[in-house]
Amino acid sequence: HFGSGRCRFGVPCPPLPHRAAAGCALHVGACPSTGSREAMSGAGERGREALVGDLRRLYERARTEEQKGRQESTDCEVLISGQRYYAHSCILSARSGFFEKALAQQMVEGIERTVELRHTASKVPRAAGEALLLFIYTGSAEGVSSSEVAWGVCDLLGAESGDFLELSGCGELREECTDRIMEEVRQEELVAALLHAQTLGHAAKRLRGLLLENLVWDPARVQPVVPEEREGAPADLFAELVEVVKRCTVKKAGWLPSRMIRSELAKEVWTLTGSSFHGGLQNSVEALRDADLSTGAGTLSQVGAFLAFEFARPVTVRVADLGVGQMRRAWGRLELDGADLQCADEPTGQWRPVMRLSIPSANEIHRLALPEPTTARYWRITYTDGQPHYVAVSYVSLE
Repeated sequence: HFGSGRCRFGVPCPPLPHRAAAGCALHVGACPSTGSREAMSGAGERGREALVGDLRRLYERARTEEQKGRQESTDCEVLISGQRYYAHSCILSARSGFFEKALAQQMVEGIERTVELRHTASKVPRAAGEALLLFIYTGSAEGVSSSEVAWGVCDLLGAESGDFLELSGCGELREECTDRIMEEVRQEELVAALLHAQTLGHAAKRLRGLLLENLVWDPARVQPVVPEEREGAPADLFAELVEVVKRCTVKKAGWLPSRMIRSELAKEVWTLTGSSFHGGLQNSVEALRDADLSTGAGTLSQVGAFLAFEFARPVTVRVADLGVGQMRRAWGRLELDGADLQCADEPTGQWRPVMRLSIPSANEIHRLALPEPTTARYWRITYTDGQPHYVAVSYVSLE
């Protein structure tokens, strides 16, 4: 229907969650006043999937026309960091208030339909522009394939929480970008990431909060030297802030950042040994890296039984992710809960206590924060009460 607010059945229809082009609304699925709820739901879902598929094909066709250098179905261009993207003006206008106003003005003035985005603080990679357009066309954030793309998309969305592009679903896209950045950022990149996030203004408040939590978690590893100075965040002042945090931070026991930055430790190679392996388990590193908890490693019951993990070099551990499942027999939390995590500098050296393990339930992975970051090459799990015990674990990740 075109601006009437009623469908062909003559009843009011609900508004779309985003603006519609040229004053019209598109309803996909059954009329809300007719048919069963189940039929409406099924028909509506199939209709939405078909519509998204059609819009994806239009997006892909625009990319093909770019490669050919000839517009066929597309009728406008978006210019980002000197790079041209072909697009369909009706879709841009329907999904973005910014594009709607810019393209309408150009139509009135009768000039070439090219919209340039000049508000970005840095050069945006081409993949970021493509990811933004894919989201505009389909509502999918799958184009945010790396942290580099995520930073670029954040730059394009603008520094204001209200969204520079006036884009429907902008908050969801920002969240996807934040998650991707947090997945890939490393501790040594923390300061640079914080400075970049500072340029994004209020819109990056959650991202800055997550990054700052990681700074507070282990400020000693943060490099005080800032690689470059960005507008709004003087390098020397930021370095001073890091030093103050190092001196003054007091963390509550067991506290962890909401989103932990992954360390390079996850890539380290380690080997598994034990006092005496139980024959009914896989007893391998591969099994302990599999999060389905269906198998793992375990020992026979004896005093001082242990499972040990040897790295190729000393590593600094801050968090232990541990879990134990039934592993096709009656294994459970009693084979892990209350055990001690220990470390040593030599395989035959003195083992130092690190923490007592608290595993409240089986069949799930528990994240345990070490009392303080600890560096060692050799690690093991054992009971120290002088009683015979089985020791078993299904999943191990030290970070």
